[in-house]
Amino acid sequence: MKITTPAKLSREDKIDRFGDLDRALALIQPEHTALKEELRSWLDAETPAAELATARGKRWFVLFSPRKEQRTVTNKVKAFKLAQKTIGLNALIELLTIPLAEVVDKLIPKSEHGAILTKDRSGTRELRDVIPALALDQAAGPVLVPPTPPTADKAA
Repeated sequence: MKITTPAKLSREDKIDRFGDLDRALALIQPEHTALKEELRSWLDAETPAAELATARGKRWFVLFSPRKEQRTVTNKVKAFKLAQKTIGLNALIELLTIPLAEVVDKLIPKSEHGAILTKDRSGTRELRDVIPALALDQAAGPVLVPPTPPTADKAA
């Protein structure tokens, strides 16, 4: 089932549609997640890990995939040495991810961070809140919502 928002909607209409959907999801998402986890726990207990797990209700038939395979390095020192032997130390170091919180922040003095780190605002924006516009219109004090940018036809 493919659901699309009509392209003809104005920017304001799309924002309003998003707000409506955000509120609707907020109402049902917790129950959906809780039920999915409960069904998964039943099926994990009843179905071998490598098999498709199924459950049938009166109106719906639910399928869960086989459990995913997960690999774990059990000897990190040996794995490091084998990889170093294969590609060399410098190439291996370029492949590694050094955890910022566990290594850099805890073990390296802050005065040295400038030599090894860069910082920029390149991450994704997180949705903070969806607020009814009427509540903003009636709010006391300054409203911290930027104006809608003009469209090409209004800018000319």
